Amino acid sequence: MLQVPGGSSNSYKLLPASTSASSSWLYSSFKPSHVLRLLICSGLVLGPIVVFLLPTPPEPSTVTPVLYSEVLPPSDSPLPPLPPLAAPLGEPCAGVGLRRQQDQTPFTSASGAEWSWPTEALPLTATLEERLDAWSSSPLSSHEDWTAYSNLTCGGDTTVGNWNKLHVRENEEKWREMGEADVGRLRGEMVGYLREKYMAGGMVVDEAQKGRRGILFTAGNADTFERVIVSLRLIRSYGTTLPAEVFHFPGEEPTSAQIFEYDKLGAVVRTVEGIKKDDPHQKAFHIKGAALYQCSFEEFLYLDSDSMPAKDVTVLFDSPGYVELGAFFWPDYWKDSADNAIWSILGTQCRDEWTQEAGQMLINKSMHLDVLHLVSYMLSEDNHKFWFTLSDGDKDLFRYAFLALRKRWAVPGRHLAAASWKEPDNLKIRPPEFCGHTMLQFDAEGEAAFVHGNLLKRFMPRFGLGTTWGSTSQLVWGLSDEQAEESISAKEAVTADHLANADSFGIGILAARSPATRARAELKLTYWEDDPVLKGFEQLFYDSKGVPNGAGFRRRKRGVVRLGS
Repeated sequence: MLQVPGGSSNSYKLLPASTSASSSWLYSSFKPSHVLRLLICSGLVLGPIVVFLLPTPPEPSTVTPVLYSEVLPPSDSPLPPLPPLAAPLGEPCAGVGLRRQQDQTPFTSASGAEWSWPTEALPLTATLEERLDAWSSSPLSSHEDWTAYSNLTCGGDTTVGNWNKLHVRENEEKWREMGEADVGRLRGEMVGYLREKYMAGGMVVDEAQKGRRGILFTAGNADTFERVIVSLRLIRSYGTTLPAEVFHFPGEEPTSAQIFEYDKLGAVVRTVEGIKKDDPHQKAFHIKGAALYQCSFEEFLYLDSDSMPAKDVTVLFDSPGYVELGAFFWPDYWKDSADNAIWSILGTQCRDEWTQEAGQMLINKSMHLDVLHLVSYMLSEDNHKFWFTLSDGDKDLFRYAFLALRKRWAVPGRHLAAASWKEPDNLKIRPPEFCGHTMLQFDAEGEAAFVHGNLLKRFMPRFGLGTTWGSTSQLVWGLSDEQAEESISAKEAVTADHLANADSFGIGILAARSPATRARAELKLTYWEDDPVLKGFEQLFYDSKGVPNGAGFRRRKRGVVRLGS
């Protein structure tokens, strides 16, 4: 947690807020969309860093939602009351789905049909057939109808300003060409696929997997095998004893020396079955779906090779939200477009929530084997290129599969932050301001958990001990001493739609917060030396023989940033 002067690190209330992304210059050589989703440099850091620290607000019954069309109050006017978010888990979360606001009228399609909104989730006890029926019975209509329907929740500045505009620009024409017949065919194929898996007994976890927890990686291209070894060294240094598995494509086997190192670190190397790599020079995200299904664990933490735990990850399996919902996802910097054809395919309304970042995922296979089958289908050798036009890579397909089956998931106790070096002048960088190269992700209690250096490997300055990490930038809301004393502990379970405009149970799509509220947040730069979790991470990374720059990217001329002299 970020320490506010005069306050206590455990005396905050975590609330979601929608922020419009700031924008500034990016290095001109950043062409891939995966680079664009990472931080904006030169001091105008991320817009969507959204952990606000607020005193305990009034009960939800006193809240009047602020609609997009209403005139916004000036920044110095009294703030509207905000509903409490974190609620104890149990029956309310287990039995309730997305809740309609009382003053919402149904959406009327071009044919005159009325659609209720927002789309409801199903309770945890719902059967697979009930989930498939809800999906297949959702309206079939034109792309224009579905876009208008989704604009009710994703048409305001809280979403439009946070689109991944490159992904939208590259694919919006394809989305608009998708007709009712295409949508009906896709739904039918996927529903039929899951029913076939069910009839063949494929929705039951193997007995040998039951009760097994572990850590799962995928690797093979460029220097990913080496990065996984570094990550495993870090994991073992925290005392984590969970077994690990590392999947790779056929033909991308590790060296004998690497296999020996994996064995020492308690990891088994496995070849993924049923799929192959398309292009040896491109990332192959579709390996994840097969690896998640084929791993020998009932419960697993999946990690990208560049997503490194900052502490023992074993405790994540006991997070209340994960225990109840069986899945824990971490957010990305973007929000979805209402124009995306994915909403008509899923039969759900677009959601004003942050997209998913798949560098780390925690999943209980017994509770979500249907989801893993669906993701494996979308990421199969024949299908993944189509689905990547709807999702920027593999990352949001996991969230989309949950939404298709009307399921919910747990989220961290605070939103992601951007991490960077502490002394930029040592790297001779111009301009010498903060420039985030790493996503910092948090656990259920709001403490740093993962250092995801997904842009770090594309930088080519003289990184080293003392110049790689050291600072974090995020938006926070300062509390007075009195407010801090009155606020409640942040160490409460936060589930499902915490990153949407959620109600006190973490469910529901409420009207967006006023930008006047967001304008009062303050951009804070905090230092890792003051964080008990992060203060020793950089030293430990280099002690584990970590290499910040990606050798695979160093061989390529495009998509690499060369800083310094």
